[in-house]
Amino acid sequence: MNREEHPAEAILREVNRRRVGRVAAGYVAMAYGVLEGAWAFLPSVGAPGWAFRALLGAAALGFPLATVLAWDFDITSRGIVRTPEEPGGPVEELPVWRWAVFVAFWTLVGLGIRIVF
Repeated sequence: MNREEHPAEAILREVNRRRVGRVAAGYVAMAYGVLEGAWAFLPSVGAPGWAFRALLGAAALGFPLATVLAWDFDITSRGIVRTPEEPGGPVEELPVWRWAVFVAFWTLVGLGIRIVF
């Protein structure tokens, strides 16, 4: 039986093909680590009270930008290239373990700073 694809399925398939989820997970892990570090270190260097809120706002504003850029571009061994519009285009996939290490590293940095301070 040949059924028509639901629009939500098409969007999720395209998000998966363009690896937007990986970028979002990496961004959240990195922002978490940076914000935890800032939470611990900004008061000790005498930063004003609004400095952490400004950093938090910048991280929140950067998330949509990172996901939009992830939709349009891919990072390959040849550099940054535009994602082909048609599925099955010549995009070289980076190993999944590199993304997992990146996310795990920044998560552990954030947790370590939280535990120490």
